[in-house]
Amino acid sequence: MHRHLRPLNLDNYPKPKNLESIPHHPSSSRAFHKPQLSKIKLPLPLLTRRISSQKNLSIGVIRISKKKQKDYKRSSETSPLSSLQNIQNLNIFLELFTKKPKDISDLSKVITSLPMQIDYLNKVLYLPKSKENEGKKTLFLDLDETLAHAVKIPNQGQVKIKVNDDLILNVNIRPYAQDFIKIASQDYEIVIFTASYRQYANAILDYLDPLNKYIAYRLYREHCYDYNGYFIKDLRILGNRDLKDMILVDNSLVSFALQIENGIPISPWTVNSDDSKLCILLDYLYILKGARDVRCVNRNVFGLSKLITDSLSGNID
Repeated sequence: MHRHLRPLNLDNYPKPKNLESIPHHPSSSRAFHKPQLSKIKLPLPLLTRRISSQKNLSIGVIRISKKKQKDYKRSSETSPLSSLQNIQNLNIFLELFTKKPKDISDLSKVITSLPMQIDYLNKVLYLPKSKENEGKKTLFLDLDETLAHAVKIPNQGQVKIKVNDDLILNVNIRPYAQDFIKIASQDYEIVIFTASYRQYANAILDYLDPLNKYIAYRLYREHCYDYNGYFIKDLRILGNRDLKDMILVDNSLVSFALQIENGIPISPWTVNSDDSKLCILLDYLYILKGARDVRCVNRNVFGLSKLITDSLSGNID
C-alpha cells in the first residue's frame, strides 16, 4: 500500500514524442489483448492539498456556485501540465485504492482471467457527434452510486421519480450532479454508460437532464461486456471515437478492466450531503480537456496499472 505521496514534478512528466508510439487498438480489430502489466512502469500516484466545500441548496439538490463555474472557464484556458499542480484534494481519489485493496484485488483477478481475445464487434455503435460536440473528448459517466442512488426504503429519497405506472423510485441525487453534467458538457461530449436496465436508467436521467440538452447518448446494461457477472464497460463500443480522447468515470473499478488507463475512479455515493467529489472531478477534467492523450495523464496521476501490478505481486495488503 502506498503510504507516502510525492509532489508533482512536471519535469518528469512523460511527453510522448509521437502519438503513433502510443498503443492503440482500432475498432476494426476483432481481437483485443489484455494489458501487459509486467511491461508497465509508472510513477507513484501524487498530489495533495485540501478543498473547502461550497454548497447552495435548491429543492434538495446541491448546486455549484456561480464562482465555481467562472473558475472552470479560467482553469480550462491554462496549460494542462501546469494545471496539475493546482488541483486541490485529488488525493481523495487515490484513497479509493489504498483504503480498499480488495477492489484492486478484484480488478486484478478479472484482468488476469479475461480471455486473450474478446469479440466485441457485435456491440460496436457508430454514433455521430453533434455539431456542438465536434472536437470534444468523450466523457462516459456511470449512473448508480456515481450520479444518483435509488433508495429502497419508502419516502427516504430526495426526489420521487416515476418509472412506470407500477413503479415510483425514491432517489438521492449526488451533490452537484446536475450542474456537473451541465458544466462538463461545455467541453466534453457526455455519454451515460450504466450497467442498469434501460427503463430504470432513463427515468433517472430524464430527471437529471429533462430537456435532453447535455447528455448526448445513453448506454445501458446490454452495451456492457458481461464477464462472470462483472459488467465491464468497453469504450470501443463507440467505433468512431479514439481511445486517447475517451474517459470513463465510475465507482466500480472492474468497469475499467479493458481500458484501465481511460478510467477515473470515484467513491460510491448513497446519501452524504457533504460530498464534493464531483467538484474535484471537474477540476481534473479541466486538465484532460487539453491533453493529447488522456491515458498518459491518468497513468501518472492515478497509477492504477502500478497498483494492479503490486496487487498481483502481493505488495498491496
